Amino acid sequence: MIIGKRSFWAHLSFLFVSALLLGQGVLGQGAWAQIAKCQDASGKWHYGNFAADVCAQSDITHMDEQGNIVGQDSRPLTDAEQLQIEKEAELEARVQAGIDSEQAERERILRIYDSEQGILRMRDRKLESIKLQIAGLDILLRQRKSRLEQVVQNLATTVPEATGLIERLGEEQAVLISEISACETAVVDAQHSIAEMQTYFQREMATYRKYN
Repeated sequence: MIIGKRSFWAHLSFLFVSALLLGQGVLGQGAWAQIAKCQDASGKWHYGNFAADVCAQSDITHMDEQGNIVGQDSRPLTDAEQLQIEKEAELEARVQAGIDSEQAERERILRIYDSEQGILRMRDRKLESIKLQIAGLDILLRQRKSRLEQVVQNLATTVPEATGLIERLGEEQAVLISEISACETAVVDAQHSIAEMQTYFQREMATYRKYN
């Protein structure tokens, strides 16, 4: 712990203990600048280089031969203190991450759009592209379904002896059914994309308005 103004007796006690340690050879001539003073958990004061061992869980103050403070070693943190520091650091990191994310989102939205009309124009272009895709799929579906009807009719009117023709018509029928199924799935996906696109640009508009 940090030591305040010492009383005469405290200072005298320090000098006496230091002199005693020096006289007993505990302290060498070069050890004076590293003399330590600390107070243990019971409140008892300890002097000398051995104080670091005695007060392993206390702040340690280093003094020169005149008793002047030359350094301070803080006690190790308790588990609870270390946990609190980690929690505070984690909270600070989350807050900073939120700030960084907010700034990045602001820069993104303002880089892409220059106005609300710009958002609407981009939305309309995206939607038009999907609608054209659906229109193309509808045309393909009609063609495949029409051909499938012809194949089915041909199969119904082909004589059993024409096994080669029946086999070819059967293979074509299977291909047409697979293609029709794939086209129908693509149409459903495209319709879902329209709904998702509309929701996306609603969020983009809300974000743009937030920063303008």
